[in-house]
Amino acid sequence: MCIKKSIQTNGVPLIKFQNKARIDYFQKGKIYLKSLAYFRKREKDTNDDTVGDLFDAMVHTNEGYLVVPELGVCQELTDTLIETSFSNCFVFCMFSPKIISQKFQFSEDQKRKLLDFGDSALVITDRYAFLQRVAIALKRDGITGYHGHIKYYDETSDNVEYWASLIKNGIKDVAFWKRQKYEYQQEYRFLIEPPVTENDYYELEIGDISDISIILTAQEALNLIAFPIKSDDKSKDD
Repeated sequence: MCIKKSIQTNGVPLIKFQNKARIDYFQKGKIYLKSLAYFRKREKDTNDDTVGDLFDAMVHTNEGYLVVPELGVCQELTDTLIETSFSNCFVFCMFSPKIISQKFQFSEDQKRKLLDFGDSALVITDRYAFLQRVAIALKRDGITGYHGHIKYYDETSDNVEYWASLIKNGIKDVAFWKRQKYEYQQEYRFLIEPPVTENDYYELEIGDISDISIILTAQEALNLIAFPIKSDDKSKDD
């Protein structure tokens, strides 16, 4: 029987579920970002649609037309995935509930499914300090980055909000939408434009974060009760 633990966090907690070696590596300040192409290939090659996602950062349309007047092109699109300039950016993903409340607890469904990500978890106890350190590291490395909550859509029908988001915020927003079946992950994503590298990953060094994080087993984290406190510094969060 796993005993429930409670913690107080500055802002809504960010939690990373992974194997112990990766979690230790992360707490030492090394953020391991993977290419979005990796996640699409993972589902395609292994049928793993937990970590893998064939639709990740691809524009999905059920019914539409591709029109290029200059070339005389007018092509009907049916259940089509379209690659964009942001489809192969690099990402680092964490769990974070979107709605701030008096306390947060995982649902029973999340407790079952999130164990597939690894046996350990790192809980960021100061969300705002963490986001600031990431921003400083990106600026130091000359990398353009974005972060925010993933939004979820029903891929069986074309979603007005989904398309409006791409028009309003730019095509980069395609990396911040996922199919509805992933909603239990409540993902918070860090996205960077591809740096100069031949690898399908990039390591961002932000410095040791043991002062603003704790390591737990995945079971302990899933039985965690978090009590976010209010902060005056919300400008760097979405």
